[in-house]
Amino acid sequence: MRARVTQPYQCSFQPAVRTGVVLLAILAEIAACTPNGPLTPASSPSATRHSPSPSPSQSPSPVESPSPSPSPSPEPSPVAVPAWAALSAHCSSQAAPEEAVLLLQGSPSPVLADVSNAKAPQTLCGISGGSFQPQLVTQTMISWYATQGNPGAAGTSLIAVLDLFTGTSTIAAIWSGGGFMDGLHAWSPDRGFLAYVASDPSGVRLHLLSGGGDRVVASMGAVPGRGFNPNEDDSYLAFSPDGAYFALVQTFTSSGDQLQVRRTIDGSLAFSLSRGTMATWGSTGSRLYYRMPSASTADSPQRLRMESL
Repeated sequence: MRARVTQPYQCSFQPAVRTGVVLLAILAEIAACTPNGPLTPASSPSATRHSPSPSPSQSPSPVESPSPSPSPSPEPSPVAVPAWAALSAHCSSQAAPEEAVLLLQGSPSPVLADVSNAKAPQTLCGISGGSFQPQLVTQTMISWYATQGNPGAAGTSLIAVLDLFTGTSTIAAIWSGGGFMDGLHAWSPDRGFLAYVASDPSGVRLHLLSGGGDRVVASMGAVPGRGFNPNEDDSYLAFSPDGAYFALVQTFTSSGDQLQVRRTIDGSLAFSLSRGTMATWGSTGSRLYYRMPSASTADSPQRLRMESL
């Protein structure tokens, strides 16, 4: 019997660890600005109410003292990560120039390691908590996805971040999900944008979160139960090295293009293919490589394509 596609996106061809950068604006003490403002919108100052001016009198009015300037509204507090979704870290060394999140042989939990010498990685921090798959996004921060939902019933899903060296963690995004590919996410190089996939029994949606808000930039059909083809199936979400675009590859939904390249600034579509798989960005600029399955016969060779955007 063929396996059913009912497990999270971890069984895709996306590497378990991708080097990236995290959106610092979501932590209170390290707010960062983006082209659309900070990712966590600041609270709007309360409107000042003005009392009606009294009628003028015949006698001279006393000189009024200048009113004190209103105090600025405080920034919204970071949303704490619930216990069921939390990770923690204990570090024995400082951050290193070359790092990776690894699962060492014989260890049940991932670690942050100095991989300057790839043959002999040195553990910097131990990571403990749930059985999540953290990804490194800066030299000091990781992000991960957790859910209480499943492919048959939606539940609370979230993406969280943790500063490994200070222990500060917070929620970056939260929604109702739990379906296949739910929680697939990527950060832009400038830390101003977070792209993520929300999936539930009704369908799959691609979100773009920035200081301008959280927008659904693409909606696709639900993921039907079927077998898994390791030679063609894939799920991948990443920003181009120059930060101008982000690409989504998915071969599972019942409708929607398999390959979509969108502009970071507004999420608009720049390029798409109804069939395309196993994509990756080049090391610089916005050059995307991908495989295009043959539309003529199943036995013909796969074709490698490149698009410069």
